Amino acid sequence: MAGRKNKRLSFPPYRYAQEMITDEIMRAIKRVDIDAELKNKLKQVLVLADLVKFAKEQPLPKENEDSFNTAVEFVKNTVKPKENNKPKDQSSPSATTQPQPTSPQP
Repeated sequence: MAGRKNKRLSFPPYRYAQEMITDEIMRAIKRVDIDAELKNKLKQVLVLADLVKFAKEQPLPKENEDSFNTAVEFVKNTVKPKENNKPKDQSSPSATTQPQPTSPQP
């Protein structure tokens, strides 16, 4: 699973995902190395989103919650970790030193 975190999705520069329909997005990620089950879950979310966007459907609260959780799972499994968010070296004094609160002077 950790190997998948370095996969990036990219769309043509003139298109944004929110302007695309499910089939267009799924074609765009076809070449990306993402677990098939995760792709299927994403497709379910996108199909529901298309119904809401184009057919003005009202999803059930459970569908909203499931879609949100699936979207979070998808992002967590496909996002590229930032290089500058590496943990600090715990052996350095600056990483362990806590600022001391100052008391008011009389």
